[in-house]
Amino acid sequence: MKLRIIATTVVTAALLSTGAVAASAAPTSSTDASSDCQFGEHLLHAWLRLPADLRGDLSSLRDLDPADRKAAAKEVRDGALSGEYGPGVQAGAEKLRVHRLSVLSQLPEELKVDLVELRNADQSERPALAKDIAETALDGGYGPKAQATAERIQDSDAWQNCVAG
Repeated sequence: MKLRIIATTVVTAALLSTGAVAASAAPTSSTDASSDCQFGEHLLHAWLRLPADLRGDLSSLRDLDPADRKAAAKEVRDGALSGEYGPGVQAGAEKLRVHRLSVLSQLPEELKVDLVELRNADQSERPALAKDIAETALDGGYGPKAQATAERIQDSDAWQNCVAG
C-alpha cells in the first residue's frame, strides 16, 4: 500500500507539473477546476488538460507487462522531452526533469542507495522496502532535512486525502 501511495504521489507531482505547463496547449473551458476542489478533483483536472495522445500513451502503460512498462514509460518521457506532445508538455517535461535532477542531487547518499534498491527490487519485495524507507525517513535515519520533508508530506492535505481516499 505504501508503494502505491508513493507512486501515486510521484505520478501526481509529474501530472500536476506537466498539466500546469500544458495549460497553454489545451483550451480553457467553463469546467476549469475551482479552488474548492479536493485533491482527486485537481488530479483529474490536470489529467484532462493533457493532450489526448499523451493521455492515451500514459493509459496504455497500465496494460503492459511490468517488464515492458519501464521501457515504454521512457519512450513517453522522451517523447514529451522532444516535443512530441506539443510545446507546453515539452516545457513542463523539461522543467520536471531539471527539478527531479536537482532534488535527487540533494538527497542523502543512504537514501539514494535505498531508492535504487527499491527500484531494482522484485515487485513482491517493493512494498516492504518502501515502508522501510518511509519509516527510516520519518525516524530521521536519512538526516533532519529528509525527516522534515517526510513529515511535511505526511501531514499535507494532499497526502491525507490520497491516503484516506
